[in-house]
Amino acid sequence: VRKRPASGQEIDVVTCADLSAIQVCEPKKRVDLKEYTEKHQFNFDYAFDEACDNEYVYQCTAKPLVPFVMSGGLATCFAFGQTGSGKTHTMLGSPPNNVPGLYVLASQDIFRSLDKQSDDYDVFVSMMEIYGDDVYDLLSANKQRLIPREDAKKKVQIQGLVQRPVDNVEELMYAIESGSTLRSTSTTGMNEASSRS
Repeated sequence: VRKRPASGQEIDVVTCADLSAIQVCEPKKRVDLKEYTEKHQFNFDYAFDEACDNEYVYQCTAKPLVPFVMSGGLATCFAFGQTGSGKTHTMLGSPPNNVPGLYVLASQDIFRSLDKQSDDYDVFVSMMEIYGDDVYDLLSANKQRLIPREDAKKKVQIQGLVQRPVDNVEELMYAIESGSTLRSTSTTGMNEASSRS
């Protein structure tokens, strides 16, 4: 779990107790109206405080997946959380501020690893959106609706999902950026154009 800095309008009630736990301090009132704080602790594999940068988060989470993928394994790295929790900053970074996200850091390591190998490999990128009960291809020309199916080996296949070939980090990020423009968004109290997927 990663804690982002509190905004000016928020009361910061979360602290990283140690490298694998966060603590939520919940303000409460007793029946006699005396105020007190109830502390709740939650444990995770890692707990990153607001001082941790994307590079450190990557080193601890996604980087160990790269050798596994390069040896033929399958891996997924995704961010999950409420609107405004820092998912986009973690995964895409902040290019104007020269802060890479996990996508850039992982793809740099993948392409570096491929450069060292004698075998010839092709790299493809796909991008889909799960919105409600529907799945959409974000790299197709018209955001095509897709139907997930289970094959004979009980693996989910997304039939018709575009697989775009990429030769370097820049092409991969361009595909992700173009796919991101097709994501479903709406206004929330936290964000003008919050993704709905």
